[in-house]
Amino acid sequence: MKQALDEEFRGFMHGRWPAMVRLAYGLTGDLGHAEDVAQSAFAKAYAAWPRVLRTSNPDAYVRQIVINENGTGSASGG
Repeated sequence: MKQALDEEFRGFMHGRWPAMVRLAYGLTGDLGHAEDVAQSAFAKAYAAWPRVLRTSNPDAYVRQIVINENGTGSASGG
């Protein structure tokens, strides 16, 4: 079961990575920091992936994490 969830998450992340980086870039104005924010958001989404899947819109859930990550400054740029 975990392997199936991991594969599902991997597919979701690969499909949504560019959009999440663009969103983060729009918020940060810095590509490096935007990638850090997106990576942190996907890490949090992975940790909660079964819960994320139960939402009606996993994409919106992860977008909200990106927005929150940018607001908290928890993803530190190089």
